[in-house]
Amino acid sequence: MQKLIETGIRRSGTFAALVSTLNKTDVIVYVQETHDLPPGVDGQLAVMTGRSPQRYLRAQVLSGLGTAEMIAVVAHELQHAIEVAEHNEVRDSSSLAALYQRIGIQSRRGQYDTLQAQATGWWVRVELE
Repeated sequence: MQKLIETGIRRSGTFAALVSTLNKTDVIVYVQETHDLPPGVDGQLAVMTGRSPQRYLRAQVLSGLGTAEMIAVVAHELQHAIEVAEHNEVRDSSSLAALYQRIGIQSRRGQYDTLQAQATGWWVRVELE
């Protein structure tokens, strides 16, 4: 995953800007590949709770995607991480759900997305072409 992120930073200005922005926040994102996502879902974000001044998020990305698609999905999830960073009240799964009920669009039952994250993933795909 580290190599994939380095490739994203090198090949996409948008991806590099996402990483730079997150590096200036109290949010730390663990990105991991998984086969265990609901059908039709390529990525998801969760809060990892704990007692720390930093906020930890886990971004899961579907294994088996092509390199460019995986970078775009990671970018999409990093945009969500920035959305979380902008809302200090998000500290657990309940406050994460409340945030996305306010700012997001329900894509399926219990799952939300934002136009900004969709646009970010799309733009990174374009930059990688």
